[in-house]
Amino acid sequence: MKKKITTFGLMILLTLSYSITAFAAVKTMPDGQKFDPVYYAEQNEDVVKAVGKTEEALYKHYVDYGKAEGRLPYKDAPKPETKKSDNTTTVTKSTDTKAATTNNTSQKVYITKTGKCYHNAGCSSLKKSKIETTLDEAKKKGLTACKNCH
Repeated sequence: MKKKITTFGLMILLTLSYSITAFAAVKTMPDGQKFDPVYYAEQNEDVVKAVGKTEEALYKHYVDYGKAEGRLPYKDAPKPETKKSDNTTTVTKSTDTKAATTNNTSQKVYITKTGKCYHNAGCSSLKKSKIETTLDEAKKKGLTACKNCH
């Protein structure tokens, strides 16, 4: 009888321990910024594919790229101000057969040694090689936009 009661008690304990749900909380990082790695990973699957799920990798991505891209570090965070740069793209309508022209002379993109596409900085396709170039140069080489990051 004791054995049955002990077994039943263990089963209840195991059942209860599996049903407890842990909710991630916003953390204050060493540099003072607030960050929720679980929220950031859930909202940015592309980042998880590129850098992994560790808190350190996700936070590094947010600091290096995510903030400038307007990604939120935690739920209900104020939208970060995106940096304005000289890499703006201007589209102008034309009256002749060209529909539009684009100024891509300084927009940074990344290519690989053997690839046929150009990528954004955080793309998972850049794991083995990452060569910085301009959008114009990539297009001159006949490269097209990566379907994952563009």
